Amino acid sequence: MKVSNPLSSFITATFLAALPVLAQDGWVNLFNGKNLDGWEEHSGRAKYTVEDGELIGESVSGTGNSFLCTRQPYGNFELELEFKCDALLNSGVQIRSLRPPNSPEMCGYQVDYGAGWYGKLYDESRRNKVVGQATDIKAADAAIHPGATELCNGIDDNCNGQIDEGVTTTFYRDADGDGRFEIKEKFSDGSVTGIAWRYGYLYIAKPTSIERYKMKPGELKPSSAAEVVVAYLPSEREHREKGIAFDDKGSLYINVGSPSNACQSLNRQPGVAGQDPCPILEKHGGIWKFDENKLDQRQSDGTRYATGMRQMPAIHVRAKDFGMNCRQG
Repeated sequence: MKVSNPLSSFITATFLAALPVLAQDGWVNLFNGKNLDGWEEHSGRAKYTVEDGELIGESVSGTGNSFLCTRQPYGNFELELEFKCDALLNSGVQIRSLRPPNSPEMCGYQVDYGAGWYGKLYDESRRNKVVGQATDIKAADAAIHPGATELCNGIDDNCNGQIDEGVTTTFYRDADGDGRFEIKEKFSDGSVTGIAWRYGYLYIAKPTSIERYKMKPGELKPSSAAEVVVAYLPSEREHREKGIAFDDKGSLYINVGSPSNACQSLNRQPGVAGQDPCPILEKHGGIWKFDENKLDQRQSDGTRYATGMRQMPAIHVRAKDFGMNCRQG
């Protein structure tokens, strides 16, 4: 049987997802993305809230284990969820578990989550020991955050609060024209998703901002400080890469991707219809037009040029008729 738990959970207390039944044609959502209907707290004093469609658990020091449980018990199952835990804490998901009368604990199996515990199955409140574990513990630890390798993907892969750190932008120069570079220079840290040369300025698109650098003749990388053209652009996890383009009338165009494929209230969930009108189109899913000569702009300073587009990181303004070519990403 299957269940889908469509939350990106930041759980710092032990989290119970009891086992859901199978709907006739697919997954059952345990969490509605809005509130804790269908759930109840058991023991402990952890604080559970819902923020931006995510279930957040915050532990309280010195208060023992806390459990958030489904009110309804379930039978056979497949459970899927996205889970994130503070690097200093241990958490997990209780399965096939009961709440013993007059006991502050859960009784049953805990699929553990935390440094040194990934891939282990712990028998909570009975044998109080690990009863199963991955055959390759090092591989299990390497595959799960924190401690994962940071990739250039707009995600905090190693769960340290930074995105794409260690990812660098490097400039190369083929000085003798033989098709191979002889010189390379590191330019910046972090993700760069668009780049353009414009009237002596190098423009850089980052997931949340557009910056430019005044270039000196002969420079491979800029020595000047960055000037922020547009800041605080939307940075939701999906489709956060920004593309840039210019026309010959002093305008800068920026792609702002949609954090959803089809404007579902619960993203990427089977059977959930798209919303019409779509609320996310107010700040996402389109191309915004700005003044290329103004600094420190915000999204509200621009005008929406095109809308209803999932993600168009490659955009180009045609010189002939000022129309725009786009490529979906």
